[in-house]
Amino acid sequence: MRSIRILGTFVVSAVIGATTAFAQPTDLARFDDAGYYPNVFYNLANAGFARVDLDGDGVDDLALSARAGTNQYLAVIGRTPNGSIQFKQTMRLPEEDGELIRVLAYVENGRPRVLTVGMGGACRIYGGWPLALIGQYSVSPYVSGAAVGDLDADGVPELVVSTTTTTLAIHALDGQLRHVLPYGGPSDIALDQLDADPALEIVLNNGYVLDGATHAVEWHYAEGFGGHVATGKVVPDGSTGWIGTTPNNHFTIFRAAPWSPLWSGDLMGPWAAALTILPIDGGGMDGVAVAESGWGGVAVYDMALRQLRYRIHEWTLYVLGLTGVDIDGDTLPDLAVGTGGVPYPGGALTIHDARNGATKWEYVPTGGALQAMVWGDADGDGKEELTASGTIGDETNYVTIAYDAESGLPLWRAPFPSNSSMPAVPRHGRHISLSTDTLAANRRIVLAGSDFQEAQITVLDGVTRAIVWAVRGPAIEELRARAVKGLVVSDIDADGAEDVIVATQPANITVQGTQLLVFSGRNGTLLRRTDLPAAAIQDALLIQGDESGASPDRVVISTPTQLLAYDLQTGTPAWNLDVEHQHVVHVRRGLAGAEIFTFSESGEIRIFDATTRQPLRQLSLGEPIRQARVIDDDVGSIALALERRLVLLDGTTGTVRATSSDVGRISSETHSLAVAPAGAGTWRAAISSSSGIYRFRIRLTDALFKGTFDPN
Repeated sequence: MRSIRILGTFVVSAVIGATTAFAQPTDLARFDDAGYYPNVFYNLANAGFARVDLDGDGVDDLALSARAGTNQYLAVIGRTPNGSIQFKQTMRLPEEDGELIRVLAYVENGRPRVLTVGMGGACRIYGGWPLALIGQYSVSPYVSGAAVGDLDADGVPELVVSTTTTTLAIHALDGQLRHVLPYGGPSDIALDQLDADPALEIVLNNGYVLDGATHAVEWHYAEGFGGHVATGKVVPDGSTGWIGTTPNNHFTIFRAAPWSPLWSGDLMGPWAAALTILPIDGGGMDGVAVAESGWGGVAVYDMALRQLRYRIHEWTLYVLGLTGVDIDGDTLPDLAVGTGGVPYPGGALTIHDARNGATKWEYVPTGGALQAMVWGDADGDGKEELTASGTIGDETNYVTIAYDAESGLPLWRAPFPSNSSMPAVPRHGRHISLSTDTLAANRRIVLAGSDFQEAQITVLDGVTRAIVWAVRGPAIEELRARAVKGLVVSDIDADGAEDVIVATQPANITVQGTQLLVFSGRNGTLLRRTDLPAAAIQDALLIQGDESGASPDRVVISTPTQLLAYDLQTGTPAWNLDVEHQHVVHVRRGLAGAEIFTFSESGEIRIFDATTRQPLRQLSLGEPIRQARVIDDDVGSIALALERRLVLLDGTTGTVRATSSDVGRISSETHSLAVAPAGAGTWRAAISSSSGIYRFRIRLTDALFKGTFDPN
């Protein structure tokens, strides 16, 4: 797990009663990476699959490479404790690794290992569960192929690496160079025991078969074996042979006794993109899966009958990786397929029943940003979830997804259709909240957004995801031709159900004016409408009053140049504050009481007394501020999303107490930041992006001072 701390390295200017401040070495607050879940992985398994049981559950997992945006990832899929197949871990790889050539697996002293080999020669070893980097070294650059196995049958695996500079190197798995052989240039390497001696054979796709112990050439096939090679039980007598995707539209089966080609099959395209040998039934021979170039998809051949058994992914242009695996532990063979992910609209990573090609699981990229997220126990099982909503694909559809707070794995996905039978489901769920009703058994999920310029609100049962109630324009005149710009929930009419308050503005010229609307949380009845004196709205903020009632609840409307506060019970204006800003938060525990923070895209922060609205101080980060959330109502811990990272800000001095790893470019419009307490002095944080959701643990307990530190 990666931790990043900033100790006295980030300078912030502060004026109006505040001084320039530096993070002190005694403050040990930090962001711990807690995982990443992809919305739009592509180039899945372009460095192949590595099959190994990583978490010790007795069932093989698959490690593979993937890309999201400009970042490269090591991902693990496999069976989870509830029996489903999911991404179990994703890990962003260092940029200096370059493009991965292979993801490999081996066992060292009974412990599983994953080894990545980059084109530039960077080799990284990952172990434990979850996987963590435990070693690294470099081999010669310009790597074209790699494989790992116990070549000389001494019980210790070795790494075989080929380069484009005509060398073939054998390394110990600590990186120590053992041998350099003059058989370089192959782009694919397969290792297996093909003859009677215990050593493995090294099969190179350029036509050489080498003895793993002596490195002598056992056979040379002048025509070469083609672009890809794989080994398995493909010889009629049940012995191990290999297959090569030979030129001229063929794949060819080879055997070792005697060394010779055995049989060739035809491909639909001029070459193969990926290849694997795997069991496809209970017989003595394996099957062959070939990813054909063009639109041929994946063809699976029965080697016993020497005929095509089935095709899958027939409309997938870029199939990058294939492997056989029993990923769900049912003792039946499976076939894993990794693709480029675009432009094919279906599963970018799929698991199939190897016997007949039936799809058992698929990863379908969301392909859009999840613009709204909220932490909370929506389904009442006593565990926190992260519920997110946003657009997918070309933004003509939307999705709501719930993720487990601890593992980050998706729990359910609800792509509600926008058709005549469900007209009120928003296609753009840009706002989300959780609400309660004392007469309902379950919590509720509140979604608000706009669909074809009609504002709409949908309330779902947190357990069943059934629609409790829904309203939209033009059926509701106040929602016609409008866009929802802010959402808060609060029980205004004291009936035990938290009501839904939305701020709206015109979506086109057919309506005029901005509005604050209150709907009954129980049944969606419109309770109140307040016309607002604002041309445009950025957001809505709920400020809860004190228990004495001396300071009543307020809803604050954020406009580009003003904050407009309204009494939540009556809807009457309470106060206004002229201030140019993009984001606003309310801090209950400020330096001397409650404070209001406003943030600008330029990095300016202005702080006001929440009671008098008098300016208190001004800070500047010198970097765009995209989102802001308050940790524990404490001025000393404000989470900010900047241009590419999250930071923890001390709002008293402007000190940046900690910073996260890079999460890619953040946009105020399409990204969302959510925080929630996790217990024991830690908080959960999640930031959505166009490619996925990054999760962090913000740790505060080991900080020797926090927020408004009391020296006494």
